[in-house]
Amino acid sequence: MRLQHIAVSGWRNLAPADLPLGPGLVVLWGENGAGKTNLLEAAAVLTTLRSFRSNAWNEVVRWGGAEASVAGRVEGGAGTSLHGVRVEAGSRPAVGPGGRTAALRHVVLDGQEIRDLGRWFLTLRAVVFTPDDTWIVRGGPEHRRRFLDRAAFNAHPVHLDRVRAWRRAQAQRAALLRRGDPDRPLLDAWDEALVQAGVQVALGRAHVVRALAGPLRAVHEDLAGGTSAALSYRCALGEGEAPDLDAAYRRLLGDAREEEIRRGIPLVGIQRDDLDVRIDGGGALRSARTWGSQGQVRTLALSLRLAELAVAGTAGEPPILLLDDLSSEVDEDRLGRLVALLGRLSGQVLVTTTDPGPLTRRALGSVQALRVKAGTVDPGDSRG
Repeated sequence: MRLQHIAVSGWRNLAPADLPLGPGLVVLWGENGAGKTNLLEAAAVLTTLRSFRSNAWNEVVRWGGAEASVAGRVEGGAGTSLHGVRVEAGSRPAVGPGGRTAALRHVVLDGQEIRDLGRWFLTLRAVVFTPDDTWIVRGGPEHRRRFLDRAAFNAHPVHLDRVRAWRRAQAQRAALLRRGDPDRPLLDAWDEALVQAGVQVALGRAHVVRALAGPLRAVHEDLAGGTSAALSYRCALGEGEAPDLDAAYRRLLGDAREEEIRRGIPLVGIQRDDLDVRIDGGGALRSARTWGSQGQVRTLALSLRLAELAVAGTAGEPPILLLDDLSSEVDEDRLGRLVALLGRLSGQVLVTTTDPGPLTRRALGSVQALRVKAGTVDPGDSRG
């Protein structure tokens, strides 16, 4: 899939822009604060329906503005489609303190507003790397679970529905537990819903970990000059097929029920799963979270995203790859290896940097450089 064209309006500090995009490497460059990451964020919202910078949609709207929008024409195996996201600032009451109003997001596909996001992701997906991705390695288990679920979704979009079903069941069950003396038959019903959805989520995570292992090892050895990396999934339900995991989940819930009712909170389940990420250290694989240096962690986080891209590409068209602030995250030696690796990819890559030279000089194939200066985008030059 390829984003042939992108248009933005009212987006943070960006002036309205209407830009054709090349099929290979697209370099968004400019000084810090110029707006290049804002443009990449708009592309990320268009391709993933999420901002990598904020959970508050109001923040993408230019100060004092009424709305922000991003739209694009996508070319893929299924033909051409028109995607658009529009954010209305302060259009409905916010939940919580502060007196602020929440923005309303509209998702438009081929001219029609949609709620079935499965249709959206059939034709447009992306893998996004930002400097904050070091939290996948350094942060708590929730960061790694989020990475796993995103990677599983990019490979098999149905995983998103399973995660949502599990979260609904978990939220309903948690609400019952908070009552202190819950309706036992109703709790049984939500236990069963939790098991049915949760086992599918666990199986999806386990499958994607197995799929990621080979690409991660190859990419990391390439970027890190021969150093190996490995993954393993630590699931609260253990290992096995669906019947084994069903039984394990029911057993966990049954054993913990009285304590959960007493405390009023869920205590067991796949919300405690984790991903063990290890790198080669002194001839042995060690925990990257506690052992890796800052440079090693950055390289490992980037390798995880590139492995996610590789796995997603095996299930169909490779997603678009978005890389933010690359030059600050990768040293000169690794940058050369990375550009060579990107040149071997068949998909489209959008990257931000303060200095385009090291990227454009090394790049293979199609290159387009877009300069962003004080919120204005200059189409610049391209190389076929």
